[in-house]
Amino acid sequence: SNLHVIAACNPYRKHTDVMIRKLESAGLGYHVRTGDTEDRLGDIPLRQLVYRVHPLPDSMKALVWDFGQLNRDAERLYIRQIISRHVAEGSLPSVAGLVDVATDILAASQTYMRDRDDECSFVSLRDVERAMMVMVWFYKLHDVLDPFITKQFEKRAEKTGRASEFAPLDPLTRSLVLALGVSYQARLQDRKPFRHVVSRHFRAPCQLLGSSAQMKQEVEFVRLPFSTNSNCRRKSGEITL
Repeated sequence: SNLHVIAACNPYRKHTDVMIRKLESAGLGYHVRTGDTEDRLGDIPLRQLVYRVHPLPDSMKALVWDFGQLNRDAERLYIRQIISRHVAEGSLPSVAGLVDVATDILAASQTYMRDRDDECSFVSLRDVERAMMVMVWFYKLHDVLDPFITKQFEKRAEKTGRASEFAPLDPLTRSLVLALGVSYQARLQDRKPFRHVVSRHFRAPCQLLGSSAQMKQEVEFVRLPFSTNSNCRRKSGEITL
């Protein structure tokens, strides 16, 4: 074939006026007035674009083909392929139902984020890939992380005088919960609705008996190992993806 792929380019897409006002009121990178900035695409300041893009050379414009955006069904297929690749490569265990469940959970996460009315709505398959890499990272660390989290359950039981209403999660489910916390939940101001929506998609082999409250507890418990346990920090630094 004589077909050669030159590049994939981010689209020219401007923020809505409402989003521009939100970003400017936040003050992040907006210390220079819009009218004074020299970073522009034509007359549009680059910071008002969803993606920071530059004009294509005139000689390439005739070759541009806009394939649009992935619909949710197509995105779901790509999500499934990404998860299947990690399982096939041995980064995650080949457990019956894992690909189906993880696909549902990540697709729901993408949909939830995309339906927001702020900068959290800008998600792509890169977010899925990042979530899977984080999940693999936590799964490889579970031999150090799991005993420490189990100890947190015991300490809370001693402090409250009663056992936790949630049993510790298995390493696979915990890794997925923590990946969602890092890749999606951390970007949100109000995180409870996200946990409520996503927790409904957990099922065997990633069973979440405590629903959204258990997701919150797992994320809270995992903070301590990295701040107080030197072995956990050392081990995490040795993991390669």
